[in-house]
Amino acid sequence: MVRSGPTPSELMVTLQSPDDHQVVQRDEDNNGIFSVRGSTEYTADSIEGRYIDLETGFESEWEFIAVPLSSNFYGTIEVPTGWHRLELRFMQNSNPLAIKTIDPVGVGEVFIVAGQSNSANSGDAPLTPTDSRVSTWGPRGGRFGSDPQPAATGAGGSPWPGAGELLASRYDVPIGFLSVGYGGTPVDRWVPSQNDLFPRITDALDAVEPSGARAILWHQGESNAGGTAAEDYARMLGEVVLGSREHAGYEIPWIVARVSFVPNGDPVKMGWIIEGQNAVIADDPLTFPGPHTDDLNGTQWRYDTIHFNEAGLREHGSRWDVRISSAMDDLFHPISDSDSDGVTDDKDACPDTPGTTEVYLDGCSEEQRHPGSTTDEDQDGIMDADDLCQQTPVGESVYTNGCSDSQLDSDNDGVSDADDLCPFFNDAIDQDFDAIPDGCDDLIDRDNDGVSDTDDLCNNFDDAIDVDLDGIPDGCDDLIDSDGDDVPDDAARCNNYDDSIDVDLDGVPDGCDELIDSDNDGTADEFDRCPESDDSVDLDADSIPDGCDDSIDLRSEEELESNALASEDLRAAALIFVLVLVAILLIAMIRRGKPPTDQKYSDYSEKEHIKF
Repeated sequence: MVRSGPTPSELMVTLQSPDDHQVVQRDEDNNGIFSVRGSTEYTADSIEGRYIDLETGFESEWEFIAVPLSSNFYGTIEVPTGWHRLELRFMQNSNPLAIKTIDPVGVGEVFIVAGQSNSANSGDAPLTPTDSRVSTWGPRGGRFGSDPQPAATGAGGSPWPGAGELLASRYDVPIGFLSVGYGGTPVDRWVPSQNDLFPRITDALDAVEPSGARAILWHQGESNAGGTAAEDYARMLGEVVLGSREHAGYEIPWIVARVSFVPNGDPVKMGWIIEGQNAVIADDPLTFPGPHTDDLNGTQWRYDTIHFNEAGLREHGSRWDVRISSAMDDLFHPISDSDSDGVTDDKDACPDTPGTTEVYLDGCSEEQRHPGSTTDEDQDGIMDADDLCQQTPVGESVYTNGCSDSQLDSDNDGVSDADDLCPFFNDAIDQDFDAIPDGCDDLIDRDNDGVSDTDDLCNNFDDAIDVDLDGIPDGCDDLIDSDGDDVPDDAARCNNYDDSIDVDLDGVPDGCDELIDSDNDGTADEFDRCPESDDSVDLDADSIPDGCDDSIDLRSEEELESNALASEDLRAAALIFVLVLVAILLIAMIRRGKPPTDQKYSDYSEKEHIKF
């Protein structure tokens, strides 16, 4: 039923690296190295490669990459900074067997992102870069850099598409992100010795080999703002930094955001986290200050008081662009920071700010911008210039705007935050319709498959539904292929059967063919005496179809007719001979019984009879 045939050319090469949309880190000479590895069924004796610049059209010369060992191959190809198409050529005896194309790939700036939800996909508006050179990485390799970022938790938006398009414009190079953030996690879970989330960082470091990454971007702190001491936070984050460098084998830089804000948080305890982050930055010359984000509060920036809306994500990404560029200036052209406030002297409008004072991007503190604004009349930890509630009752915790729960009705439901069951979230927002407002819901599960949206592989679809058993829930599967024939179910002529199997070549896959007739003689193969030959063809008229006849008598019709006439003549001669013989016998018998001529019949007795 199945005939062997050649392997389709597109299946002759299995390429593990590089990937479409992969970006590798450029070096000081503005070159990057792509790992080339995979397997092939071609009997190739060498593999060559070249690049084609997608902006200028320049085509490089073919260069040797590897010699396949058995069917496997491994090598590298060096490519200059820019956006390119790679071509791999499989050769035998200096003749090309096939060409494999990877398009596009880039050499530019690569960043690994780690931390908690605001480093991952928790924004309410997924973003898409306006620059096609922004890429992202996930378990299935590289792809265009739109949200959600494939290796991070959550299904919403992130700051990285916005930051990526700004960086691509700033440096005019491709930008790649490997975002491995995990929602709701304290720094404790990232410590290498815990063996919990640290492997997410090492997996990303392995993925960027052999060219490495420019830096690791860290945005985390909210989950430790409930009481982690500054020295404890600094110690744990320091262990993460050192562990990453030990695994990478080089001093990879870090850029650490200053973030601690949680709704209704204790300002003192939140301050401990910022202090710990600043301590790590101050103690390590290759750890640089990232953006402040605690000031991005209210409905202008956040949709649920803790995670960013679209405006917040874009502002967040813009601040990362500024801080990354500042760190890269330090890496390439070290510039002093006289007051150690995280802003280099060439950009610091206030170069004498005390080192422990929080500053804006221009290097100036609030006091330096607005002298006299550092008074705090109600002693709630919020300076009067920023305090919207000047008479906060003593002892009540306040938000960054200076208001306590008893002074606020954050969700505008007519009940003060102090008495509201879910005070910082609109009770009407319930995405999974479980009667628990999302702001107070421990498990937001919109598709009711038992997996929270932040951890769900495929939101809005039950992860357990996987018709083609490929490990990708059908709701997020670009190719649902139940019979594994590489034809999507919605385009297949014959689901649950390989469309390419068509024994009788009638254009109808055998699994859906009511009449499989290999020899097209009108008789189905299962009933056909001779299924590979027309049963009506029987040249020697021996009732055995010629396709299954071991001995076909091909004598001419004239010979057969002549033989037939000869047979007729022989039969006629035999008949005449028999008739003559019978006549002779009859005559002989008559003569024996005739009476003598001189006797009369009366001489005989009446009882005698003539004998013959």
